Amino acid sequence: MPLARRGRVLCELVAAQLLWALLAGAVAAEAPAQPVASAVSVCAAIITGSSGTTVDVSYAGLPGNQPKLYGDFVALWENSVVPWTIAAAARLGIPTDAEIGTLVLTGVSVSTTPYTVGYAVGPKVDDVCASALLAADGSTGVVDAVTLQLASIGTTSLTFRYHTLSGYLPATAGNWVGLWRGRASPYNAPAPVARVNVVHDVTDDNAVIQGVTLSPGEIYTAIYFMGESLTTAAALLNFVAPVR
Repeated sequence: MPLARRGRVLCELVAAQLLWALLAGAVAAEAPAQPVASAVSVCAAIITGSSGTTVDVSYAGLPGNQPKLYGDFVALWENSVVPWTIAAAARLGIPTDAEIGTLVLTGVSVSTTPYTVGYAVGPKVDDVCASALLAADGSTGVVDAVTLQLASIGTTSLTFRYHTLSGYLPATAGNWVGLWRGRASPYNAPAPVARVNVVHDVTDDNAVIQGVTLSPGEIYTAIYFMGESLTTAAALLNFVAPVR
């Protein structure tokens, strides 16, 4: 393998490993104690480098995502958080259907002010579900992502705790949570067992699904969506219904 290509492949491998290491740490830090056995998958974005005119970004979607097909993109704002009503300084559609990848935002003018990169699971700004900060001093590493946790299980109800990015309006954007039996994929899913819309424009809150009775010992999947389309899935939670 030519030396230049070998170096590029090595950089991509290191970026992917760093992405998942940071992602695992962020999820562990965000997650409250779980009432049952569960595992969560979320999207992610990290900034791996920058110059005066470029920003290097690694992204990760959910398992099975096809970011090019679904219109996913990465964007850069000259702000410390995503400013939801302001146009991005740069935007680039994901050029492949790889659920994990790296790309370079070009044609930007990076000065000594904070910048934020956002990763979107669809073509709209409201689909941004993960972000990474490039601080004014050039340091990186502060990341955030939409998450979903199972807070409690009632006799005929489930309470989920969700987290979205700073300043986000989940009810206005049409966010919702769906529930499936088994290990469901949002990209090839039947009709959900149940669903609930996020009803308040609150970044961190509970979403309660009523009128459901779980089968003890069975696996279920809960998914948080940024919009009505199933391809806007941002967080996926597998859990086992407890034996009462």
